Amino acid sequence: MYSIFSYAAMIADKVRMTAFRKALAHAVKPGSVVLDVGAGQGIFSMIACELGAVRVYAIEPSDVVAVAKECARANGFAGRVQFFHEVSQKVELPEKVDVIVSDMRGVLPVFGKHFETIIDARNRFLKPGGRLIPQRDAISICLVNAQKEREQLLKGYSKEMAGFDFAPALNVATNEFWKVEAASEQMMSDARNLFKLDYATLRSPDLRGSVTLRASREGRVDGTLFWFETELQDGIGYSTGPMCPPTIYGQGVLPWPEPVNLLAGDTVDLGITVKQIGDDPFWRWQTKIMREGKLFREMDQSLLPALMLSKDRLHETVVS
Repeated sequence: MYSIFSYAAMIADKVRMTAFRKALAHAVKPGSVVLDVGAGQGIFSMIACELGAVRVYAIEPSDVVAVAKECARANGFAGRVQFFHEVSQKVELPEKVDVIVSDMRGVLPVFGKHFETIIDARNRFLKPGGRLIPQRDAISICLVNAQKEREQLLKGYSKEMAGFDFAPALNVATNEFWKVEAASEQMMSDARNLFKLDYATLRSPDLRGSVTLRASREGRVDGTLFWFETELQDGIGYSTGPMCPPTIYGQGVLPWPEPVNLLAGDTVDLGITVKQIGDDPFWRWQTKIMREGKLFREMDQSLLPALMLSKDRLHETVVS
């Protein structure tokens, strides 16, 4: 659940907000009907009103919707924004809309029920020829030296620090998605595109992809770094990558069990499977490190240890 300070940080992110304002200005015309999914404090709803939207439907399942209503009233938009305190799949609108705007992403677009929510809203609420914001996202990946992040996150489990053997806890922590704020010099390979997401045609929340990464120099590699590039409207967007201005999203690392020293030219074949299970995406990442054409190291990891599932949920994960 986001805090009031989290919403403030989202609005203060100039990279994000500049792009969304431009995209809304491109899509929203006087008389437009707009749907704001995951409206939060209602910033996109109020921008749409400012641009001439005749009606805005704002859907927000959390209690911050009460604050959003007061913000809309304080800015003179109470009569044009109708709020729904509910998940959008349970909402019925009286009409279809010209524009759907949302930002339900976390570090990556693969977050919670983001995909299921967008697919449902698009199919039920968007007019033929209507506009989605964002239109498309692409998820990129590279090898990363995350030594400082690994040391910071795992320092409490070291034998020197704790005085006990925390190997089971380390197994959980190295099968978890880490949020980081990486610098470009931590990249240990060129970036490659892993997933391309077109929200006009997306049919399933499940993803499967593979990519080969080549170490660009010798050095320590702790895993793979992920980020996204978004196209909100034609030619309008931004990147959350380590070579770009920082944003609230940061980047994510799928770590290896322990760091591996690679040589320039070593290749890493990575297979990624993402499956929606309940409210959360379940990740599996399979890694093969090749050196001079021979298998050097192989790893098969997933979020299963990190989820610490109940028996019922474990059964659902395994059999589905």
